[in-house]
Amino acid sequence: MYIAHSLFKPEAIHPVAMETPMVPMPKDSEEREILEKLTIIRDQLLLLKQDRTKYIRSQDIFVLYDETIDQVRRLNEARKGKDKSENKGMCRSFPAVPVDQGPVG
Repeated sequence: MYIAHSLFKPEAIHPVAMETPMVPMPKDSEEREILEKLTIIRDQLLLLKQDRTKYIRSQDIFVLYDETIDQVRRLNEARKGKDKSENKGMCRSFPAVPVDQGPVG
C-alpha cells in the first residue's frame, strides 16, 4: 500500500516549474527583449494557475492577454521586411492567429 501511494505524489504529476524548450536566443536585441517579456507573462500565468488558494480572475487574465498581444505586434513589426531565413529555426510553425480580435467570450 505504501509503495502505490508513493508513486502518485502530486509533485510527480504536476511539476512545480515548467522549463522553456532549448532554442537559440534571438540575435536581434529587440527580439530578445520581446522574448524576455513573453517569458515573464508566461511565468505570471503559471503562478496564477498554481495558486490554489483563490480563483483565477478574468481581469488578471485579460491584462496578461493584452500584454501578450502587444508583444506579438512588436515582434511582427520587428520582423517586417526581414529575410525569413534570419528567423529560421528560432520558432516553430504555428497557424496564423489574428491579433486584432479580442478574447473569445
